[in-house]
Amino acid sequence: MTELIYWAIFGSVLSEVLLLRKRLKTPKSRRPKYSVLEVIGLVVINLFLGIGLVCLYHSTGTALNPVLAVNIAASAPIIVQTLVSSPPSEINP
Repeated sequence: MTELIYWAIFGSVLSEVLLLRKRLKTPKSRRPKYSVLEVIGLVVINLFLGIGLVCLYHSTGTALNPVLAVNIAASAPIIVQTLVSSPPSEINP
């Protein structure tokens, strides 16, 4: 399990690096203005989202390998956004 957490951290950091690279290619006039604390807060939240999702997958008995752990952690913000934006079509008690 500890090894999967390390891979999840790597996936989350990889995602943040790619996002930072994309932001740096944007002209300065079109970049959003964030304070350092906001940026650090977002990075930490995404890091915990990635680790949390990998732990959640692991706790359900899904067989995870390092590549899958990196993939889940890197796409954690997209996974959570999809889960939140699409409510269930029918709720059965």
